[in-house]
Amino acid sequence: MFHTFVAVGAIVIIPTGMSTIVSHKSRLRPGAKHRRPIALFLKLTLSSTGFAAHLSAAQAFELQRHPAVLTVVLDKVHHLHTTRTPQFMGLEQRSGLWPKSHYASNVIIGVLDTGIWPELPSFSDEGYDPLPVTWKGSCEVGPHFPATSSSTAAGSVVPNAGLFDYARGEAMGMAIKARIAAYKICWTLGCYDSDMLAAIDQAIADGVHNISLSVGVKKSASSYVNDNIAIGDLHVAQRGVLMSCSAGKSGPNPFTAVNIAPWILTVGASTIDREFSADIELGDGRKFRGASLYAGEALDDSVLKLVNGADCGSRFCIAGELNSSKVTGKMVICDRGGASGRVAKDEVVKQAGGVAMILTNTAESGEELIADSHIIPATLVGQSAGDQIKDYVSSVPNPTATIKFKGTVTGPSPSAPRVAAFSSRGPNRVTPEILKPDVIGPGVNILAGWTGAVGSSGLKKIDQRRVEFNVMSGTSMSCPHISGLAALLRNTYPSWCPAAVKSALMTTAYYLDNSKKNFTDLATGKQSSEFVHGSGHVDPNKALNPGLVYDIDVRDYIAFLCSIRYGSKDIAIFLKDPATIDCGANNLSSPGNLNYPSFSVVFESGKTMVKYTRVVKNVGALINAVYNVTVNKPLNVDVSVSPRKLNFSAKKQKLSYDIIFTSTKTDQFD
Repeated sequence: MFHTFVAVGAIVIIPTGMSTIVSHKSRLRPGAKHRRPIALFLKLTLSSTGFAAHLSAAQAFELQRHPAVLTVVLDKVHHLHTTRTPQFMGLEQRSGLWPKSHYASNVIIGVLDTGIWPELPSFSDEGYDPLPVTWKGSCEVGPHFPATSSSTAAGSVVPNAGLFDYARGEAMGMAIKARIAAYKICWTLGCYDSDMLAAIDQAIADGVHNISLSVGVKKSASSYVNDNIAIGDLHVAQRGVLMSCSAGKSGPNPFTAVNIAPWILTVGASTIDREFSADIELGDGRKFRGASLYAGEALDDSVLKLVNGADCGSRFCIAGELNSSKVTGKMVICDRGGASGRVAKDEVVKQAGGVAMILTNTAESGEELIADSHIIPATLVGQSAGDQIKDYVSSVPNPTATIKFKGTVTGPSPSAPRVAAFSSRGPNRVTPEILKPDVIGPGVNILAGWTGAVGSSGLKKIDQRRVEFNVMSGTSMSCPHISGLAALLRNTYPSWCPAAVKSALMTTAYYLDNSKKNFTDLATGKQSSEFVHGSGHVDPNKALNPGLVYDIDVRDYIAFLCSIRYGSKDIAIFLKDPATIDCGANNLSSPGNLNYPSFSVVFESGKTMVKYTRVVKNVGALINAVYNVTVNKPLNVDVSVSPRKLNFSAKKQKLSYDIIFTSTKTDQFD
């Protein structure tokens, strides 16, 4: 059996003249045991030096042994993980980050996902300045593609945008004057490493300033040396380009976050202060909050008989399993999940004769309410409400219900932001000393540009509705929000390195919702934690003036890789100049000593104390600036900082401090 593999080499190791397609093929000449011609189809030069080819396992093994090859990895498949969000995040045209950054007018954002639908009004270039002189790319004509991530990051202003009558308003991206370079890396079966690396390569050559990548593996994160996103992104960072990546949508379990290398800005998903209310009213008068984007004929005051799908052949409402004689003319309760899409259950209920649906969350999704463009009257309720509705059905002889569709509702109740249940979480599986995700941003029920190739529900056969905007959820929506903000900061501070931009977003993030309470984790309905929301929710206007930043350069990343016991050959995979590797001179006592803008502490067996050192640079408006430390101690840990005051006397001056974490838990050892 033959698979696609990506082989990575390093410029210093590959002999002069070998960095060509011919020389790559010379390494792939069939041996005596496998005479099959080699299918080499991709060469990489900027994101890394290497190529992709179709190889058997034996050929891949032989290639790995070649002295000019650093690594050979399987071509992994990754998966894809507005009108209100600018206002929710405090972006204003009169003051703050938008006018200060000139709306990122000279910044090019490379968006790597499903491609773009350029005919959308979100991508109109009316009123734009000429293309930045740094742009070296060209446009290709191809089939129409979706466009949700691109319009969120840098969509133009579109008046009276919305989905049907929902979310109506002035739609715009975060960086409304930035340019979008769209690279299609995702196809029907997913998003392959080889396509992603080729797109990163092309984006670097084209001159993009930021990259937004809303894809990741479904399973747990790989070690950095086996993670082509991590490899490609460190090459990107060495060229002054910041890459923002989605954390994934495999929550709420721990250790599910992907794209977790410290040089990646890893983004989780949260709600905004807008809901699409569609509430359930039971026959006994009780009411429960729900969410829906149903745009058909409303139920009005119609009261329907209510049945539980579990009593009618299928709790998940799987095709062919519902008993028509039990559901015809009734409202059906269907559990979310069961390898069946949320809106796909509409079709199943309709075909079985049902006329409406209550979709109920299970424990995995908790109290998260994702609105969908249903094709029958339907709404989604949280797990707690679902359990009570099911109890009602089983306890009365003639249960009934109706759905009250209330449209778009904005306001302080429920509180926002709250962390989405689907948002992937830490701790960091590879290096738990690096906190992930880094930040959270709007990713639940977000209005974005939509392809005209498929209906708003995504059901190809039965949904003939065509729209220019759709409402979507996922970390693939939160990531482009942060990419757009990074573009604004890049245009404001063109001399800042990627780590400084990332630092500004992290150190100014907040962790209290609009009711001044700690964030809620929608998976549990309880208080969120740093392993769920990272440093907190981004605050664009505060990021404009962070005061201090934590700088990190390639030497620091080399020291980090040395600290996790990577050898020179492994580290060379990540570098454009492997000659800089010297673990003797560049080493950290712990991965946690990387100059990262957050802290994650691991108390190893037998140790109760961990010491980290950080260096901060004064980028504030004041030359003579004084910063005092305050500490909110976590449970069972004492924290001491020295010195407790930093006195700066110059701009760009760097000062250091030590922070000691001491475990006070008495039963931590077996």
